[in-house]
Amino acid sequence: MFEKIKDNLIIKNHELKTRLNTVLIDNERLSDKRIDELLKVLARADELEEKDKQVRHLEAKVEALKEVIKELKNGKTHK
Repeated sequence: MFEKIKDNLIIKNHELKTRLNTVLIDNERLSDKRIDELLKVLARADELEEKDKQVRHLEAKVEALKEVIKELKNGKTHK
């Protein structure tokens, strides 16, 4: 009888270790997936920041061109 209980405990112990390993592996996969997603978000944030800089640069150029056009128009009317 004790032998049977011992065998059952060994089997249950093995099953629990297997389940624990499965949970640990799943947790590691989820962690890796979250890290990958975070890296993607950070990459997109960097891209958006770069595009925002480009937009500000282009806006400054547009303003400078508007000033040049304004000066050219004023110069033609004064001649």
